[in-house]
Amino acid sequence: MVVDVAEIVLTWRPFTKFLDAWAAFDGIPCVYVQTDKQKRPIRVGKASMGLRKRYWGGTGYAMAAAMHDSGNFIFVAAVPETMCAEVEEELIWQLGETLQYNIQGKAKRLPSHVELKHEGDSPAFG
Repeated sequence: MVVDVAEIVLTWRPFTKFLDAWAAFDGIPCVYVQTDKQKRPIRVGKASMGLRKRYWGGTGYAMAAAMHDSGNFIFVAAVPETMCAEVEEELIWQLGETLQYNIQGKAKRLPSHVELKHEGDSPAFG
């Protein structure tokens, strides 16, 4: 059985302020990686309708407040809307136990049809 694998190029953009990422990815489907000060991933997420829709209103400002002067980063990469969930799942699987704030997707690998390629200023993967 031959399974088609799509290569997804993730062109990462780093932000130190959540509201800057929120504005840059307003309405743009994306995946994001929250990192510590050394750019080591601690959480992965997806926003299939953009960060503003995902973190609407007070939730967006709560994220901004939590990041305020922390030195942490949020890296964001645009992804086709139909691929957001699968790319998020693959990132979670690849990063595994390094992700302190992701609970699901680390114990059992889901079938993946994506191969990820990283470009730009990416988080410290590996």
